[in-house]
Formats: sequence, C-alpha cells, structure tokens
Amino acid sequence: MRRRRWSFNDVVNCLSLAHKYQIEDVLEDSRAELKRYFPNNLAAWKTRCTYGPDSNAIVAVNVARRTNTLSVLPAALYACCQLPVDYLLGDDDSQGAPAKLFQPDLVRCFEARRRLCAEHIRAFEVDMCSTLPDNRACKSPESCSGVLSSARSEFRPQVLGPWFGDVLNFPWHQFFAQLYCGTTNAFFGRPDPLRIGLCGSCAKRMQNRERMLTESLWTKLPSLLGLGDWSRLRDDPTSEGSATSDDA
Repeated sequence: MRRRRWSFNDVVNCLSLAHKYQIEDVLEDSRAELKRYFPNNLAAWKTRCTYGPDSNAIVAVNVARRTNTLSVLPAALYACCQLPVDYLLGDDDSQGAPAKLFQPDLVRCFEARRRLCAEHIRAFEVDMCSTLPDNRACKSPESCSGVLSSARSEFRPQVLGPWFGDVLNFPWHQFFAQLYCGTTNAFFGRPDPLRIGLCGSCAKRMQNRERMLTESLWTKLPSLLGLGDWSRLRDDPTSEGSATSDDA
C-alpha cells in the first residue's frame, strides 16, 4: 500500500532498502517519490518539492548512485553546485555533520560550477539582452534596442550577484518585468530609456526567449554536469549500483 506523503528521509530509507532486497513495487514508488524532490523533466522541476537541509541534495546524489536511480542525478547534482564550497568539502558543520559527495561527483560539481557560471553570463549577454532581430511587428525599433542595451548595463551587477551560477532558477522574468510595462522616471520628469518599456511585440518575444532559454538549459543540464546526456541516465532496477562511478 502506497503512503500518501513521504518525508525526504522516508524516501531515502525506503529506496535504499527496496534496492537492497529487490522489492520492486516499493523501489518503483520510492524512485517516483525521490523525483518529486529532484525531477527528471522540466515541467516537474518548476513545481518540485523542497527537500529540506542543504545536505539532502548531497544525500540524494549518493543514494542515486548506490541504487542506480540515475535519472535524478542532474537535478540533485545541480542543487549541490549551488552549495558553498566549504559545505561541499565538509568543513561547514553549522547543520550538523554534513554528508559528503563521493570524490568523482565532488570533482564533477566543481567543474560544473565553472560551466554554469559561463552559461549564466552567456544567457544574460546573448540570450536575454541581445537585440531582437527582424521583428517587423516592432513599433519602435530604436527605442526597444535602447531598452535592451540599457538593461545589459543596469542589470549586470544583479545577475553577477548571489544568484550567479544558478542559471536554471534565476528569476529572469522578475528582473526583466519592468521592460515589459515601462514607467516614467519621476525624478527627472522625463522618460528614462530603460523605463520606457518594450513594445508589446518585443515584450512577447522576450518572454519566448526566457522559455526557450530554460528549455535549452534543461536539455544541456546533464552535459554541463559531466553526466553525458539524458538518454544515458536511466534507472536500473537490477544493477547493484556504484557509489564511485566516473561514468554516469
């Protein structure tokens, strides 16, 4: 009989035991529950459950390795990439004795952080702030181009702030919302180029850019994390699992 609600610790314990004793129905349910916290598809990612303490992301990676629940690795390892370095290295005991990644995944995590930061810069400079070419429906091409140019310089310090590297969770819409419905700069008593806002056609194209950016990043996520591609990350109910595999 399947429980209505599982805590994260319940999921990990049941998954480990079901894999060890090959209890197939419990194994299937446990894997499904783990994917509520660390999904393997973008739609579920947007509505995922919170998993509690930071250490649970590390626990999820380790249990995924031990039980060959490989489909959760991208989301779980991505969450690990957002943790402070001292926590990943086991030097931060503020939440008790921290879990530790196995060495190959720790190396993956540090290498992936560099790639994710590069993706974040590219997403901001190229995907979100570049001009909108060949938009014949644009009602004010010069104005819309100026808005994006101003956004690039105004928002750069915020993009490179605390969210830097967390490109999948970055609140693009929140940062760019003012571009869609411009306001007047009351202090100067005149329109500010950034506050004028994009025309309706360009605003819609910007929203499409954000959607396409997120979809592209999700597709590339395993590769960015050194895990190959999604097709390789299938759950294996029969294998013994590997805690230290270099090949996901």
